Amino acid sequence: MAMGVALLLTLLLVNALLMLYARSVLQHAADIGARSGARSGGTENSCEIATAEAIERLAALYAGSAGVECSREALVTSATVTALLKPVLSNLGPDWNVTIRATSATEPVP
Repeated sequence: MAMGVALLLTLLLVNALLMLYARSVLQHAADIGARSGARSGGTENSCEIATAEAIERLAALYAGSAGVECSREALVTSATVTALLKPVLSNLGPDWNVTIRATSATEPVP
């Protein structure tokens, strides 16, 4: 009985760690997009493309549920990623809606 409880707790811990890892990967993808859009000559579209490509490369499992929105202003470019993170085994916990925002200083156009 103790072995069963230990196994269940281990699975819960692994599941939680995988979801936290997925969140950090999505944060990194948002950072990549914000930096791409903030470059001189960058656009909101280049930000969204870079973010979506990073999500596809790094977290393909969540690419279908992730939404990307970028905004480029005179001083700050931001990328916002919203996603639904699901546990590896659906019975091991609830789904987790995350919204992640990354910003970068916008470079002036020469």
